[in-house]
Amino acid sequence: MSFISLNNISFGYDSSKLVLDIDELSINKGERVFLHGPSGSGKSTLLNLLAGVLVPQSGQIRILDTNIKELSQTKRDIFRGDHIGFIFQRFNLINYLSIAENISLPYRTSKNRKSNTSSLESETARLVEHLNLKPYINKKVSELSVGQQQRVAVARALIGKPEIIIADEPTSSLDDDVTDKFIELLLNEC
Repeated sequence: MSFISLNNISFGYDSSKLVLDIDELSINKGERVFLHGPSGSGKSTLLNLLAGVLVPQSGQIRILDTNIKELSQTKRDIFRGDHIGFIFQRFNLINYLSIAENISLPYRTSKNRKSNTSSLESETARLVEHLNLKPYINKKVSELSVGQQQRVAVARALIGKPEIIIADEPTSSLDDDVTDKFIELLLNEC
């Protein structure tokens, strides 16, 4: 059985134009998939469908043997929080919270992520150290550069060791030296 499977998926933002039309896609546990294509080709749309942020007009998306389309919006949000680390293209950080508070949000709201990690403090420290955020740990994210904010978003997605990591342009705002460390961290986490 696939870790992730899509069957007969169609999705459009309005009924006149189809953005995605996927007959079948299967991703196995431990498999890494890289999507590439021109801007507007549907990469982010596909990732948002996989995370349950969007639902297809037709077809079935099964993740960890759960049919995402059958879940209510609230249950999709809970499922995503428990099982998927999503590095959003626009980060979706809470500006008035500190780095540590933003990183810990998925851990604090998910029983599953809590059970995957022995200590929030040690897991946060490990991610902060690896992503060179330690000097800024108590700063609000609104006080950070865009590259630093992206690293916070990466740490937040990885906290609590989710089973699936979805990264939508995760290195777009990172410097080359940080990008290499991030890719190393992401591959190690997978």
